[in-house]
Amino acid sequence: MLEFEIKDAIGGFIKSDLKEVEIPFDEIESIAYKKGIWGGTVKIEGNSMRTFEEIPESEQGRCELKIKRKDRNEAETSISSARVALSEYKLDKLDE
Repeated sequence: MLEFEIKDAIGGFIKSDLKEVEIPFDEIESIAYKKGIWGGTVKIEGNSMRTFEEIPESEQGRCELKIKRKDRNEAETSISSARVALSEYKLDKLDE
């Protein structure tokens, strides 16, 4: 489940209510986290160009989420857990 708000690019003011989009593991190819100086970035790659069609600014089956500096540690932990869960899901699918 991804939760997000849309913010104004210039002022950073919130322009939307909190939105939730559920992306099934079947549609996720990979998840990566990159720590940066000012925050971090989560990159999720889907199996199809339609995987992230409900998420603004996603392109060609890829979604990039910016993480604020104060939320980096929590994001890193969450992404690590999500990667383990995705790996386990893919292994289970191979066993079937």
